[in-house]
Amino acid sequence: MRPQLNAITLAVKDLVNLKHFYANVLNWEIMDENPDIVMFRLEHIILTLYKEKEHAKYLGALAGEHISPKFYFTLNTVSPQQTDTLFAELKAKGVTIVKEARQLFWGGYGGIITDLENNFWEICYNPMS
Repeated sequence: MRPQLNAITLAVKDLVNLKHFYANVLNWEIMDENPDIVMFRLEHIILTLYKEKEHAKYLGALAGEHISPKFYFTLNTVSPQQTDTLFAELKAKGVTIVKEARQLFWGGYGGIITDLENNFWEICYNPMS
């Protein structure tokens, strides 16, 4: 797997206030948004603010009140097929898969894995990048 980082997603309590902070205080341009998510393109990375409850649902099986992480990292692939190939390789190596790769509500295709200390990594194809 190529060493890269394409996005960081933060679970936030108050999306409206944080959107205001990043857009109006730091003057970062909004790339995309909907009622649950605001995305900012920072030079070579995307910062996503995600409502806490929706963030926990998105992460899947291990996400719950007390164990859902406040953030996760994203690695983008070039296609859904590459995503599936990576998941098969990682599964064969014994990596914990929290959420199998699948079509995602926002148009991408991906899933979630963890490292040995349960840090969450999304591996996905993003048709918008």
